[in-house]
Amino acid sequence: MSVTDLYGARVLALSPDRLRVRLRIFVVHYDETELPDDPVLILRILWDGAQGGPLAEHLEHYELLDEGWIGVNTRWFVQGYERLVTRNQDTDLADYEGELENGGWPEENRLLQADYEITVTDPRWLDHLSLGTSWASGWYPSPMSRMRPDEAAEIPDLNETVARLVPFPYLEDGADLNGLAFSDDGSSLGVCNEAGDVVVLDAGTWERRAPRDGETFDFVLVPPPSLPVEDDDDFAVKAVSRGSTTLAARGSELFVVESGKVAGRFEVGGEEVGGLALSPDGRFGAVSELATGDFPVVWNLADGRPVLRCHDRSCVDFLAWSPDGRWLAAATRRQVRVYGVGLPDEPPFELRQEGTPDEALPPLEGLAEVELYLGLGNPHAVRAALERLSGDEYRRGCDLCVENGADLPRDHPLAEVLTTLDGDARSIALSRWLRGMTSHEAGDEADAIAAWRESAATGVRPFSTRSGTGLAVLGAATPEELDDRLVVELANDLLDRKDDRALAAFQMAPESGPAAYGIARVHEENDAVAEAIEAYERAVELEEGVDMPDALSRLGLLRQRLGDAEGAVEATREARERAVTRDDRAATAQALGIVLVNQERWAEAQVAYQDGVDALNEAVAHGRVWWPRHTLLTLGQVQEKAGDHDAARTTFLHLVELNKDHEGDQEREIWTLACAWLGIMAKDARDVVTAEAWFQQVIDSGSPEGNRAWATAHLGELHHWLGNHEDAAGYYARTLELGDEDVLVAEAAYRLGEHKARKGEIDEAIALMERTLATGFDGFDLDANALLETLRGVT
Repeated sequence: MSVTDLYGARVLALSPDRLRVRLRIFVVHYDETELPDDPVLILRILWDGAQGGPLAEHLEHYELLDEGWIGVNTRWFVQGYERLVTRNQDTDLADYEGELENGGWPEENRLLQADYEITVTDPRWLDHLSLGTSWASGWYPSPMSRMRPDEAAEIPDLNETVARLVPFPYLEDGADLNGLAFSDDGSSLGVCNEAGDVVVLDAGTWERRAPRDGETFDFVLVPPPSLPVEDDDDFAVKAVSRGSTTLAARGSELFVVESGKVAGRFEVGGEEVGGLALSPDGRFGAVSELATGDFPVVWNLADGRPVLRCHDRSCVDFLAWSPDGRWLAAATRRQVRVYGVGLPDEPPFELRQEGTPDEALPPLEGLAEVELYLGLGNPHAVRAALERLSGDEYRRGCDLCVENGADLPRDHPLAEVLTTLDGDARSIALSRWLRGMTSHEAGDEADAIAAWRESAATGVRPFSTRSGTGLAVLGAATPEELDDRLVVELANDLLDRKDDRALAAFQMAPESGPAAYGIARVHEENDAVAEAIEAYERAVELEEGVDMPDALSRLGLLRQRLGDAEGAVEATREARERAVTRDDRAATAQALGIVLVNQERWAEAQVAYQDGVDALNEAVAHGRVWWPRHTLLTLGQVQEKAGDHDAARTTFLHLVELNKDHEGDQEREIWTLACAWLGIMAKDARDVVTAEAWFQQVIDSGSPEGNRAWATAHLGELHHWLGNHEDAAGYYARTLELGDEDVLVAEAAYRLGEHKARKGEIDEAIALMERTLATGFDGFDLDANALLETLRGVT
């Protein structure tokens, strides 16, 4: 799954029984992305738009990620699909960076796209959809799981292992498994090793038994003499035959040979095919890749289509398909796994539903499409729909846009065309209003003011009112009537640009919750804490249109800054209670945790941060992996403060493992801090060996000198506590070389000076005491002055 949107989807039609949907699917990222051509990807795209609906409730994210599971079970959700029409196949949009906004994508009509008619097995799977709904999806195509429902009876169930066998439990090194074959009647499975030993297993009980008379096993994949495929300089040919069909492999190529002639040839990926097996009727082949010993994949040999791959990524070197079609066996170095052939023919009980799709879907095209997207406020789809119209329909579409002008894309050419259609005042008011908004967004204030003045002069509402509002926000007019919604929108633009007029603009809408929220943001950015608190309280009071979890969280954090401890907890707890989405749950939990940590309410803070971690664990699959890791780090610190040392140690060890490669700056930072905390815990337990091991990793890691200085200082302090003064002195001397923070320098210089004084090195001790005092850090000043006076008396 990608953190970048790869596809966009929009509902064009829904059958009344909700068993069929027509989707328009757009390609919105052009790095090796193609239009969907497999049911797994269709299901994943549907799921991305299903959050909160039954499809998302019955299908977990981890199941979608499991290629083996989803390949087998997609058929219980998607019964079939058909691509109806494809557009812009030759489009060249390599640098396209459009994102979903207001229900659509910029330049939709240029995007590679296709309309699909999809049939599902249960109306619940489309319950979340409505006409015109749009969403984005980040799933990659699924090239290895393209099974069709009619193939299920002949496909090995690679999700369910019938038996796991260790034929040679006392196998010596160098004598790995070296072959796998069924007997001619399929009643026995033979396994050999590199030492030439052979074990025979009963196919069914999978217990060892003696070979039957005349029972043989063909362990070597030797090509028949007449095979029209030859070795090349790099790879030898291996092959397996059933009747007149031979499946041969050379390198990463598969060859299907029928009656001595190559009937099919295709690439299976990787470097070289390892295991090779053929179904009894020659319709399917099972293949594993040798260089990595990658999981087996079942291929349809008629069309070269990968049907299903195993979810277990064990290194598979040998494969065998029983002649009776009941079993597929796969061998690793030491183990044999057996899979039954034939997938379940009924879905789980909770997924069962009887129904017959309606024969036809209502079309969505022409003016009906324009009307729908205008009603949904989807400007990109409106623009694309208009561009598909012509003649009288185009003019009628323009009339619809005039009637719903606020929802028209501001950069649409129609904004200029409208004035030439009929020249009336309404068209002029709309087009000049849109021109002003476009210029304002582009930063051309003079052009925006000129356009809005033209629109305002027409007196045609609502565009004259909106234009007057724009002029007021920019300080170019003082109209009698304002559009509060637009005031907030334009004021937010000014706030984003750090424009000093933002505060005055927000104040033009005193009864607007979003405006009060904007006023609070301005005061917060200017560090006017009391004023920001008052404005956030006003926004919470008005509530409508306000992001309440965020407003309450900010209010709580600001109250904390002014010392209102209970008010801070009250606001952040309410924010947490109002949070619904994953992101809001995580953000509000962290805000509550910060407030509780500042009040040293460790047990409550631990609960809050754990709540945040639980919410953010879901975010890893959506690409935001740093938020959870930083929150985990804070959780570990809070667990330690709360006295839950075992939980803290587990958390820090988990972070060390997550970031052990630390290829980037963030990984290094998290890894370093986790190691340091493990060192601190060992230090507090007076465990020298463990503390030195963790702190030394920080010191040796090449992390910034500040981190290395702190780790060295911790070791110095530990040895000082234990009376190991020589070791402590060495670490403190190194701390002075690495660090320049006052607290580090003060402690290291004082402790090292003490050591020098004990050894009689008076001049060096005096210099170190003076260095301690020069830092201005008051933790050691009294002791340093006293010792300095003593030392000067000695000299």
